[in-house]
Amino acid sequence: MVDWTQGGQSRADVAESLRAVLDQANAGRGTVLVGVDRASVELIHLTLPPAKPNELAELVAMQVFAQSQTAEEDAIVDFLPLGPATEAADRAPTEPVPVMAAVLPRQQMEAVQAACAAAGLKPSRVLLRPLAAASLLARRLSPQQGACLLVCPVGSEADLAILLDGRVVFQRTVRLPEDVGEETVAQRLAAEIHRTLVVAQQGLLNGNTVDQVFVFGSAEEHSLLVEAIRGELNIGASVIDPFEIANGPDDGPPERPARFAGLLGMVLDEADKTHAVDFLNPRRPPPRADRRRIAAVLVAAAMLAVAGVGYHAWSDIAAADEEIQRLTADIKERDKLLESTADARAVVEAVRAWESGGVVWLDELRDLSLRLPSGRDLILQRMTMALDRSGGGGIELTGTARDPQVVVRMEQSLRDAHHEVRSKRVQEREGKGYAWTFESSISVVGRDKASYLEPQAAAP
Repeated sequence: MVDWTQGGQSRADVAESLRAVLDQANAGRGTVLVGVDRASVELIHLTLPPAKPNELAELVAMQVFAQSQTAEEDAIVDFLPLGPATEAADRAPTEPVPVMAAVLPRQQMEAVQAACAAAGLKPSRVLLRPLAAASLLARRLSPQQGACLLVCPVGSEADLAILLDGRVVFQRTVRLPEDVGEETVAQRLAAEIHRTLVVAQQGLLNGNTVDQVFVFGSAEEHSLLVEAIRGELNIGASVIDPFEIANGPDDGPPERPARFAGLLGMVLDEADKTHAVDFLNPRRPPPRADRRRIAAVLVAAAMLAVAGVGYHAWSDIAAADEEIQRLTADIKERDKLLESTADARAVVEAVRAWESGGVVWLDELRDLSLRLPSGRDLILQRMTMALDRSGGGGIELTGTARDPQVVVRMEQSLRDAHHEVRSKRVQEREGKGYAWTFESSISVVGRDKASYLEPQAAAP
């Protein structure tokens, strides 16, 4: 242990003291632990809103700079969760989080690093001495020990820490009077202990009561203080040698062993990697996402999306062009087929139109043959059958007859519900025999095929 005052009255002499101690011990490179006192640090008790453990660091920093009147923006902030379950991952999300924040000014950190650099050292951790001493006591406490108070005198100061279930919930350092008797110092320290207990009862102990005070040091050194605590505060008090907790050497503790309590606690915590506060490696919020990297990723994603859309559009257009070419070739083939089958299709259409009129022309011929007069009276010279666009069909008859009455009887015989007969011309000609010519027109209405099978009246 090297005290600031061991090499002189100025902190500038600490580097020389460090070099001297290292040279005397012939020590090589190792882990450098630096403990700062309470006067160098501002402690702030905070009650944070419900939050996850990885969100506490950011909340603590915001609250510290909002509440502290002295903390500068470049100050180093670490914190100690209070209570046994505040760091548990399964803590109820609606439970407030009490913490004790520790603020170390940047100038103090730079002074520590400069002193170590002058001695050829590089600090591995910068710790808070009172919390390290409290951690040493926690190794001694039994699981049944509830709330207790630790007194650790160091020079003209005394670190006071209240522990609940082995965890620090409150800490303060008091200044001791100088150039006075031991009894006066004991009385003053007992009064400060009483003040500390009063403050701790204001919600920090969760209803528990401090029933034991532990004093680091030797029994001969603090006998008056133990008597004052027991007599004035009516609380149990005992003295503990810190080297007994750390299993120190058998040649006996050094003078004023309480000075080494913080150092012993730091060494044991380093072995277990359980430091309460480390200003060189403070708890930090998760690294924020790099906005520029996010922007670059988003731009790249947008470009990929645009390229993908463009590729798909190009693929669709190419596929559409191929389909158009295929359909164009197909149309050309079909056009050639239509041209080559035009005559056949015309015949088919004519037959279809002929059949679509609803007139069975063979049956009509049979019907006419039954109704027309005999060949002795009338001869057909020409008969024309044609379809009507509106449906049905027409029959044109041209012939000769012996007498005009034969033509009249013929037309009367053909006329019925399915046939409308008109006489276009009846004219006498010169000659003997069939002396009369005629032209008649018959409009035929389409009808059911079965009606042709009905018996037809023969011509008179």
